[in-house]
Amino acid sequence: MRFQTFFLAVAAFLLVPTFAVPARHTFTPAKTTNAPAPRSVLKQHVERRAILDVCAYIDTSALLGINIPGLGLPIEALGHIEICLCLSALPVSINLNAELQALALIHGKDTVSAALAALINGCPNSQHCQAPAHGHLQCTKDDPCGVVCDAPYIKHGNQCVCAPPLMECNGKCGYFPHGCGSAVPGPWRRTLTSKVDSLAHVDAALL
Repeated sequence: MRFQTFFLAVAAFLLVPTFAVPARHTFTPAKTTNAPAPRSVLKQHVERRAILDVCAYIDTSALLGINIPGLGLPIEALGHIEICLCLSALPVSINLNAELQALALIHGKDTVSAALAALINGCPNSQHCQAPAHGHLQCTKDDPCGVVCDAPYIKHGNQCVCAPPLMECNGKCGYFPHGCGSAVPGPWRRTLTSKVDSLAHVDAALL
């Protein structure tokens, strides 16, 4: 009887199911980074704004007796000068022109620069000039606000246009047999399209 009881106890112990304790999972927060999220970079052409300048043809012999504000020295001290100058190109002109270099050695570069700036602003033929996009100013005796277009653009009125058979694509004038491809967003495409249409009217006027 005792043996039978012992046997039943052992059998009951062996038949009891073993419940496994679930493994403990440690939560590890995701690492954060300060690096900016990647984004697509689109190259967009920005039209260069027109450059405003002041230009004048200077003839010192014709300016004798004329009061030029801010001249800083007698106009006779500048000798006989006949030159067309623009304010934006004044430092370069002094460095490249032999007569202006000689004056700078005598009176000092700053003094000569200030005197020439006063002459440009005070000359009777002084003009406010505007260089269009794709062009630059070329001051001459007959036209202080003369414009020269950057090749291959050509002058049409006061503008530099891309004439056929060339076309303008993303700010460049050239030959694009497969059309003008652009990676800019939709609104920019519409702007470029309207510009091309307006150039078409200009091109028609050139024919």
